[in-house]
Amino acid sequence: MRVAAAVQLKGGTGKSTAILNAAVAAAARGLSVAIADTDPQASSAMWAAARGRDAPFVTSIAARQLPGWLAENEAAFDLTLVDTPAHDTDTLADAAKLADLAIIVTEPT
Repeated sequence: MRVAAAVQLKGGTGKSTAILNAAVAAAARGLSVAIADTDPQASSAMWAAARGRDAPFVTSIAARQLPGWLAENEAAFDLTLVDTPAHDTDTLADAAKLADLAIIVTEPT
């Protein structure tokens, strides 16, 4: 399983939107995709509930649970995208360390 995490200290830059779009695109290409929503706002989890489809799979988990969840689901998914909270340097750093790729989302100016 490959892991990509969206990281950015500033809120409102589009981390969740980028993760959701990447997940839907990857699922449309036939990959088994999960989103681990570690943001207390749970934007990805709310999107999944409103969308009402099976793919991509979305779980809302505490950041401290992420390493164990990734280990337990290693064989279940081709790709896991991690949606992280803004303003939480520890969670962002931990997610980036666990990821194969860090996606730094910036707001265009």
